[in-house]
Amino acid sequence: MHFQDTKKLLEVLHELVDHGNTVLVIEHNLDVIKCADWILDLGPEAGKHGGQLVAEGPPEHIAQQATETARFLKPVLVPASVAGASRSSPSSERLAPSAPLSSNSIQLRGAREHNLKNISLDIPRDQFVVVSGLSGSGKSTLAFDILFAEGQRRFLDSMSAYARQFAEQLEKPELDSLAGLPPTVAIEQRVSQGGMKSTVATVTELWNFIRLLYAKLGTRYCPDCQVPVEKQSLAAIENSIRQLLKKGPVSILAPVIRGRKGYHTEVAEWALKQGYTRLLVDKQFRDAEGFTRLERFKEHDIDVVVAEVPSEKFQVPKKGKGAAEASSISHLPSTISRALDIGKGVLKLFTPDKKFILLSSEASCPSCHRSFEELDPRLFSFN
Repeated sequence: MHFQDTKKLLEVLHELVDHGNTVLVIEHNLDVIKCADWILDLGPEAGKHGGQLVAEGPPEHIAQQATETARFLKPVLVPASVAGASRSSPSSERLAPSAPLSSNSIQLRGAREHNLKNISLDIPRDQFVVVSGLSGSGKSTLAFDILFAEGQRRFLDSMSAYARQFAEQLEKPELDSLAGLPPTVAIEQRVSQGGMKSTVATVTELWNFIRLLYAKLGTRYCPDCQVPVEKQSLAAIENSIRQLLKKGPVSILAPVIRGRKGYHTEVAEWALKQGYTRLLVDKQFRDAEGFTRLERFKEHDIDVVVAEVPSEKFQVPKKGKGAAEASSISHLPSTISRALDIGKGVLKLFTPDKKFILLSSEASCPSCHRSFEELDPRLFSFN
């Protein structure tokens, strides 16, 4: 993010800290450095001559050291009494460099990524920390390639393989140990402030995780009845289909592809192997045999026609009907179960009046009995 107003930047950083976050900033701006709770000064020079921790502590301590940061910081550092007034907590309460840090800290040992020289350091949690030093001394390596990368990697390792596909996989940095590290977010400095549709989630790149959270843990409500959806029994689904069969034949379909780009010839091959000969491709019925590939860069929806049920075959037998007709009725539950297995709890009906109806065993309104498809992270896209 880019702030032309240093005062505004400090307000944002302090607000993040006040809400229980640890804010680590790579900074050359002395007005920002002097307001930090803790400073990590890297150097002593750049490139192969950098990568070492030359000083750490509050600004008052750093200003007394023989480093490049101290040389520029000392003339602009305000007296302790004024510095304390700029924050809600006085500077005298800052951690002294010689005092042992509490257990509430990020403890890095033996970092050797890029030009870092096997450095070890402790970073206070829930405080405003600045990483300073000459350009090329290893500041970005420490912040992005070690702390951010390892925080993201550990967070993603705790998630399922399905969830991990929505985020970039970061390599494990070269270090001995890293303890006390929470999930991390990295915001790189850039001139652009985003567009009209930008949000905090898009700027911080958290939106992939947020929409995945809503898709997996959110409670769905019926938009018509405003009540939470519930699971629907197999018997209820069967009863809905029987009511439609009184009006005419019904096709039972199972969704297999939803909004995915590709040729999808493998779907037709799979369907033929399973004994299904018809597909519903982008709302058009097509034969699985001789299937021509679809447009690669266009999103497609594909359903498999599991069964085409003639109305007279599955109707409830009347008095005087024979046992042969009664036995055919028993096939409907197995057909429904097979369609729900393929569609992962969802099936679709092509009704006698040429309409499509969705039925779900996982998400159905208990009031109006309307069913809903499985939630997808794309439904919560910011645009």
